[in-house]
Amino acid sequence: MKLLNYVYKLVCKISSSFTEIAYPDSDSLPMAESDSARDYLIYAVEALEIYFQTNPQVYVSGNLFIYYEQGNPKAVVAPDVFVVLGVAKQKRRVYKLWEKNNEAASLQTLGRK
Repeated sequence: MKLLNYVYKLVCKISSSFTEIAYPDSDSLPMAESDSARDYLIYAVEALEIYFQTNPQVYVSGNLFIYYEQGNPKAVVAPDVFVVLGVAKQKRRVYKLWEKNNEAASLQTLGRK
């Protein structure tokens, strides 16, 4: 019986490691921003992109899901604007702090409290 229990736990552990966890890029809710708030967000992202345009290791974005705990898709924030130092500029659907290219990054967020 102990051997059967051990094998069952081992199979469960192995199968759970193959189960991919979904990290959505949207919560399916409309963004409720005033015209001026939206304009400020766009301006802030664009101004920071221009400021850091010569540095290929600075990523600037906003209103993008940032997942901060691997395996927990509910551990997510979406700051109005954020800057990540030490990672390449590239288009992303979400930002996961634990991914290989993100592990040495310094994340700075701007947003409402």
